[in-house]
Amino acid sequence: MSKTDQEIKARIERIKQEISELGELRPGSISQQYNVCGNPSCKCKDKQDPQKHGPYHKLSYRRKGKGYTQFIKEADLHNVSEQIHNYKKLKQLTGEWIDLSLELLALQKSV
Repeated sequence: MSKTDQEIKARIERIKQEISELGELRPGSISQQYNVCGNPSCKCKDKQDPQKHGPYHKLSYRRKGKGYTQFIKEADLHNVSEQIHNYKKLKQLTGEWIDLSLELLALQKSV
């Protein structure tokens, strides 16, 4: 079932509203890292049961063709995760908006 002109325009307005309500945005993904230090008597060097240091959380992203990485403090992890979620939501909403705009233009052209 194809959408009407009004249905498409109404959805585009809802998308605009959803975009305006998004909080801070941050691209990228978070990974966990465990490290081994240089101290020969540390628990991370134990022969039977090595216990690496960590986890350390690392954000990786590309912006304007350049790659970036940075460590994220445990206290900031929730906020950064939310910012990444908002960025992904923005990308999804703008993609839907573009698709709807093309659908609307095709509808208007066929009239």
